[in-house]
Amino acid sequence: MNDTVSPPGRAASGQRPFVLDNVATIEPLLAKRAGVEATERSVDTAGRTLWEQAFTHSPAPSYITDGPTGRCEYVNEQMLALLGLKAEEVVGRTVQELKLWSGLDQEDEGLYEAMGDGLQKRGAWEGKALRRRLNGQALPVSLSIHALPNENGVATHHITVASDISRVQDYETRLQQLALYDPLTGLANRLLLMERGGQALLQAERNDEQVGLLLITLDGYARIIKGYGQTTADNLLKLVANSLALAVRASDTVAYLQAGEFAVLLPRPSDAGAAQVVASKIFAALSEPFLVDGRQISIGAHIGIARYPSEGLDMPALLRAATDGLAKAQSSGPNKFATGERCD
Repeated sequence: MNDTVSPPGRAASGQRPFVLDNVATIEPLLAKRAGVEATERSVDTAGRTLWEQAFTHSPAPSYITDGPTGRCEYVNEQMLALLGLKAEEVVGRTVQELKLWSGLDQEDEGLYEAMGDGLQKRGAWEGKALRRRLNGQALPVSLSIHALPNENGVATHHITVASDISRVQDYETRLQQLALYDPLTGLANRLLLMERGGQALLQAERNDEQVGLLLITLDGYARIIKGYGQTTADNLLKLVANSLALAVRASDTVAYLQAGEFAVLLPRPSDAGAAQVVASKIFAALSEPFLVDGRQISIGAHIGIARYPSEGLDMPALLRAATDGLAKAQSSGPNKFATGERCD
């Protein structure tokens, strides 16, 4: 007995149209389709699992927030360690709620506005911020925020990746310290003196103010090196540097230039005689002997003074005028100061 299903007719070409001869014919097709769907689900599940593993174990501190609400949905252990928080303290809450980040060089509100503006216009934001921990520590971080679109291109989530840049900033600070400060005394060097002097002169010109510059040289510094050695001379310089810093205002700049020579920049002095007053304070600060390496060492000084605008209009001119004043003071006797001539 033939159990095949007979076709109702034949095609015009004489060939039999496609029909299912029996139920057994469809079963492999259904099984194949089910296998494809199962494979797709398996691949999809494996993909999600792989993504979750990558996110969880990534060395980069990261969290994912819901696009519409901004609430945190996922956070990895690396981010929790950086934040100093637990997962239950973070998940379900917004970044603003948690006050996760503070502005590095702007108000916190401005920081979050910049983030929102960047995500809205470009789908991304990158910048620097501070993580203020409960113990008061302020940790500088670099943040990178990117939108995560769905299959329709709609940004449903955002991922934030953070990086601790405290070591980088410490390194940059050390480089700046080496570039702008004297390593022995910790005072400003000539480069920083010229930079701050230029800024003070611009402000003085704008506001019709004065600027004072004092050039100080220690008497007998070469003899101290010869008599006591370089180490003792260096330790003396440190003590003198500290005394000079205490003799002036916090807004003034004390700089160490070379071999026993210092400079003091006076932006916005109170009056025309302010530089002479500061010179007198410096002589008083140096009048008592310094205890250096178990020895009492006395040191004298001479000071040359120059003022903007009467003795010069820029820093090189003021330094030349102060050098001229220093030469006059040295020819006048011990512990003297003098104002230099204009040397444009």
